[in-house]
Amino acid sequence: MSPDYFRAMGIPLLKGRFFDDRDVRDAPDAAIVDDKLAERFWPGQDPIGKRMRRGDSGPWRTVVGLVADTKQYAVDGEPPITAFYPNRQLGVGTRYLVVKTNSDPRSLVTAVTREVQALDADLPVYDVATMEERLGDSFARRRFSMFLLGVFAACASLLAAIGIYGVVSFWVSQRTRELGIRAALGARQADLMRHVIRQAVVLVGVGIAVGLLAALGLTRVMASLLFGVGATDAVTYALLAVLLGIVALVASYVPARRAAGVPPIVALRHD
Repeated sequence: MSPDYFRAMGIPLLKGRFFDDRDVRDAPDAAIVDDKLAERFWPGQDPIGKRMRRGDSGPWRTVVGLVADTKQYAVDGEPPITAFYPNRQLGVGTRYLVVKTNSDPRSLVTAVTREVQALDADLPVYDVATMEERLGDSFARRRFSMFLLGVFAACASLLAAIGIYGVVSFWVSQRTRELGIRAALGARQADLMRHVIRQAVVLVGVGIAVGLLAALGLTRVMASLLFGVGATDAVTYALLAVLLGIVALVASYVPARRAAGVPPIVALRHD
């Protein structure tokens, strides 16, 4: 890394220092480590001044700084232990240029490309993207999976509403005579609607309870597709139960209102 990489990326310094002009090729080899690496190899100790090397043949480097751990490759999962080396001491063939700006990052692409080619016209500039785009790409597979699950969930909700409507309508048609007797005995239209909806809500409540138990059993399958929320998140389950309850009420309202609107004399004549 170059000296200003950490400032550009907003990676906080916990101890020691960032790379600077002292870390040149002829100077002692230096390294900056993250707190996960320090805790693994020097638990409970100050890592500044400790020595480390890559593999069995790399040069010994002195730790000059400690930074917070960062998610370099994916936003989900624990970040790996990481060590950073000054670019002036460790040459590489491919480099990433990070540019921080307060304006639209896309507006600087042409200017940055021009500056790089001014240094060397043969240097290729490719894979240019903003941090928001990088973050979005890391979610691409998961976002597509969740989109499909969302479509399937919407279809399932629609089928559930249709099923509830059909079941309640059939139940009402089978009990039309009973509802007529209730009306003849003085039951008001609102009372009949409440009676029908109450029966539907009880059935749907049992279905929701069974569905929640089945969902809890599938948490291991869902866990790999979620980020920022647990597969057993209580708020999510509560919202889903409320949503299905609303679907049940809406699907039950039409047959309940139709049943309550049947004149008692017509209901009593129903076979």
